[in-house]
Amino acid sequence: NTIGHVNLEDGNWHMFTVTTKATGEPGYQIFVDGALGGSFPTPEVQNFLEGQQGGSASNPVDFHVDGGSPMNMEGDIFLCGRADLAAERHFDGQLTHLSIYDQSLSPEMIGAIFTAVKGKSLLMESITDLAASIRALQPNGTEGGRPRYVQTLQSADIIRALQQQQQQQQQLQQQGPSAEAEELNALISQLQNGEAISCSIDVQRSGYITPLGCEKEGMVCAALHEDSLKSQAASNGVCVATPEGGIYTPLPSMNLPVPKAYFPLTGGSLESWPEPKYSGRVQESVQWVEDEFFGSVLECKENSLDYVRLDNIDYGRDGPFAINLWMSHNGSSGDTFEYLFSHGTANIGKDPWQPNEVQIFLPEIAHPAHGVVRTIVKDSNDLYDGEMSHTYLDSDGGFMNNMPRNVPGHVPLDDGKWHMVTVTTRDDGKRGFAVYVDGILGGTSPPAFMEQLQSKIAVDGGDPMIPTGDIFLCGRNDLAEERHFGGKIAHLSLYDEALSAKQIMALYVAAAGEAAALQRTMGLIINQIPQQASTATRETNDLLKTLNRAQVGEACYLLQAGDMLQEQLYAGSLDNKFCVDGAICAPKANSPTMIEDDGSASISDLQYANALHGQCVEVPTSDVIPELESHDGAMFFPNPLMNVPVPVAFFPLTAGKMSSWPSDLYSGANVGAKWVDDSLFGQVLSCDGVNNAYLALDSVPYAENGNFAVNFWFRNKDMQGTSFEYVYSHSGDDDMSFNPFYPNQVHIYLPEVSHPAHGVIRTIVKDGDDVFEGAPSETFLDSDGYLNFNEARDAPGHIDVSDDEWHMITLTTRQDGGDGYAIFVDGVLGGANFLPTDGDSQASLGRPPSRSQHLDGGSPAALNGHIFLCGRNDLHPERHFKGKLSHLSLYDTSLSPASIAALFVSVKGEDAYLQRMKELVAAQDPRLVSSIDGPSGGTPEDAAQRLQDSLDAVKTSTPEENAQKLQDSLDAVKEGRGSNANKDYLARIREQLKAAYEKGKEATSTKMGAGIAIGIAITVAVLGIVGIGFCVYSRRQKNRDKGIQLPTVSRTPSRNISNQCISPDGSARAPDSAISSAGTANPLAAVEERVKTAQIKREHKKAAEYATMEDEE
Repeated sequence: NTIGHVNLEDGNWHMFTVTTKATGEPGYQIFVDGALGGSFPTPEVQNFLEGQQGGSASNPVDFHVDGGSPMNMEGDIFLCGRADLAAERHFDGQLTHLSIYDQSLSPEMIGAIFTAVKGKSLLMESITDLAASIRALQPNGTEGGRPRYVQTLQSADIIRALQQQQQQQQQLQQQGPSAEAEELNALISQLQNGEAISCSIDVQRSGYITPLGCEKEGMVCAALHEDSLKSQAASNGVCVATPEGGIYTPLPSMNLPVPKAYFPLTGGSLESWPEPKYSGRVQESVQWVEDEFFGSVLECKENSLDYVRLDNIDYGRDGPFAINLWMSHNGSSGDTFEYLFSHGTANIGKDPWQPNEVQIFLPEIAHPAHGVVRTIVKDSNDLYDGEMSHTYLDSDGGFMNNMPRNVPGHVPLDDGKWHMVTVTTRDDGKRGFAVYVDGILGGTSPPAFMEQLQSKIAVDGGDPMIPTGDIFLCGRNDLAEERHFGGKIAHLSLYDEALSAKQIMALYVAAAGEAAALQRTMGLIINQIPQQASTATRETNDLLKTLNRAQVGEACYLLQAGDMLQEQLYAGSLDNKFCVDGAICAPKANSPTMIEDDGSASISDLQYANALHGQCVEVPTSDVIPELESHDGAMFFPNPLMNVPVPVAFFPLTAGKMSSWPSDLYSGANVGAKWVDDSLFGQVLSCDGVNNAYLALDSVPYAENGNFAVNFWFRNKDMQGTSFEYVYSHSGDDDMSFNPFYPNQVHIYLPEVSHPAHGVIRTIVKDGDDVFEGAPSETFLDSDGYLNFNEARDAPGHIDVSDDEWHMITLTTRQDGGDGYAIFVDGVLGGANFLPTDGDSQASLGRPPSRSQHLDGGSPAALNGHIFLCGRNDLHPERHFKGKLSHLSLYDTSLSPASIAALFVSVKGEDAYLQRMKELVAAQDPRLVSSIDGPSGGTPEDAAQRLQDSLDAVKTSTPEENAQKLQDSLDAVKEGRGSNANKDYLARIREQLKAAYEKGKEATSTKMGAGIAIGIAITVAVLGIVGIGFCVYSRRQKNRDKGIQLPTVSRTPSRNISNQCISPDGSARAPDSAISSAGTANPLAAVEERVKTAQIKREHKKAAEYATMEDEE
């Protein structure tokens, strides 16, 4: 199901063309409706042939390329049937206009044949559809390969190609020049002299760039701004070569205006395009560097005080304007600002607050507001009025806010990737302006909450603005030494019209691709401020009040005076306006002006500057991103305050849908799996309906840059057998001869009940550079921390995932970018292949005494095959998983332990996570349990004495006595949950945990047996408890039975799970689905269960013949 391929069974007429290659090279091509469909040899075959010719193959293969050599066909031509008249090879349809040529046809010729029947408009639609399909396959972000823009040869290359054509004509026509030759001579002369070649373009149908109209020149027809049409009234376009690196083409249906001036800033050129009306100059140290995204781009260095100076352009003379540019930041080290774009009067005098100014800059890393894009806009009538004129807007919605903050969903701008920044006046004609990052609204000036205040602050933007100075890039227009930008800038567009949200997203889609735009949209949706859909809040009984909904750009949530953020924002009880359909309430940074309308500071400024307000932001629709769709199933998302990365692809696997959400860009085929009801997720995928059921999902390029994470939920019962059941299987090629230790593979699977390692999750990760070297390459990691170990074991605290309960599995590479990966079970670290080891522990873990293996994970992997769920990618009949799956998320970045814990809490709740901590600690060392349980009443001194007595008693008692004392301690804690918690409780907990952690480190360093990985897990558990304790301390203790409501584009609301922090008094209630056998009051019960499991495994081992198992063991 190739994206963009024409449906030939739609009942319409289609033109089919097969031709040998016009270049004379061996092979042939197929065109459908004038557009190239396929070419032989394919790139894969061509690479293979080049390897054969280069002598790199040890056993060269004799391979012949079809097409291009003479053919001698003397038989009749058959239509509607094969030449042998086979009964099952006849065509049922209509044919007309058969043309047979004795020479190859060029793409331009084939396009001309198609337009002679269908017209240029339909050919343009075919090209547009193909371009849209190509964009859908572009990288998911700004790395991993250059997007495919419209790109022609450069002017000099076009002239050389035309001259070669001229020479060929002269050799064939010895009797004198023909009309065609004279036309070609005139064309070459025009291009050599730099004369403009006019063309006509239908901007509404084709956009402002089309390949039609300039075919002879090998160029594109680019629309001209209306200012240029005054002198060239006969046409509205010009034939021109594309800039170096190409140019992206937004959807024509978005009706984007033609820029007043457009600077590609590629290929070493500062000239505007398509007309070189404007130019500029650079400082000598500015460099042009190769970039995989845009080609050769402009790069400035902050320390070299680099800058670029462009001609003045009056884009804001009538009031409305928009500025759009792409930037990639190299990072910073100071505490001031780095200016991307600076335009003002000729004599600014180090004052950006004067009339006729536009400034776009970044606060540096040591500045409190680091991480945002800051903007200043001053119209010609914005006279300076002291501090009241010091207005600026940040890309997280902050207005005049110089305080540190971390708004959920805000894009990190210091990640080294390309980001699109847009500043535009309001498209509704009102005063003010807005800033967008990567196609999504970041903030507006005036901010949404300003209507609620009696503020004296003036409104900037919307009135005429007439700067008289040059435009500066990579520096402020006064060239202040501490105001230079370090990074890359490309594709600067200046409009004398305002841009709408749809038009801005269309620009982003065209350049970054639909996959990146969908990920950006998902980040907007899952980070929205929740609003409870109750009758008390929405007042649905009053139809007039229901109609009073916040419009796009208006405030939908305000932090009232005296309210605490934790009490209001995510309590599920907001009493504010609902956004209109098609918009969500997005969190934005507050401003100190919410406190005092005269701009003066107060002691509460910091609190409110770190808080949030909500603004209605329009969600991109299907006319901008065609793949957007709704979803009726249950979906769980982490608390936005946790800032969990946005997945590059999310498959809910609920409500009978296999496709990704919020788009169906990625889908798949279901073979035998069925959908069953589930109390937690609603309707989920079950692979136990028939034998060998599986799903094959479209490939997602999540590991192409090295860092990645895979997260999903599964439910499984004990499986009969002695081999494995594959839950997740992804490799570089579906057709490869299967070996799980070859490069480019990710596998997550379960040893069956009669296998010694039954009860763990086993993983294999192989990067693109993990060349197979035999036994040293046969490495795998289990969820109990064991590496390359196939014997029976029962690590303390490891959870048996075959207990018919839902479990969350997370596989992630390292956050520090190093080699290696880790596996988490239910939000807790299970094992990692990069843990430090010594000789004794290596032997006990099944590792060789001298470790020589390359660490798997961390390097790029080309996972181009389908993603197989419930089966291995070679569809081995004995490798199918028979259980349930839901909520598959694929990330193109690694996940932190905090993010993984937040994903688990979003489904099971914090009580379940805390209970998991207790079980893990109790299994490792029961003496640590009293360090993580709540207070049992009494004074702090009494509680400390009881804890000390427990620790002393454990040292001298038998295991049976310890178990009983532990149980008694837990019972006492349970009885004391109703008492008031002391503020000193958290301090005591932190000190005790610190001491326990330090003691655990000493024990681990002196004795690192089979429990080494579990020791690391305990460390993570301890740190997690400290984080939970901080949450307890910072949030007021308040009963909240209802969880976060996350409205989506679905027709029904998403399901909810409680995300509140657990209170020391036990008031927070865990969801019913989280209550299981794991919730027993006695943590030692889990240890006893592990002992029984180990005994069963030893019995299985005696009865089984493991020597006959496959190499994966």
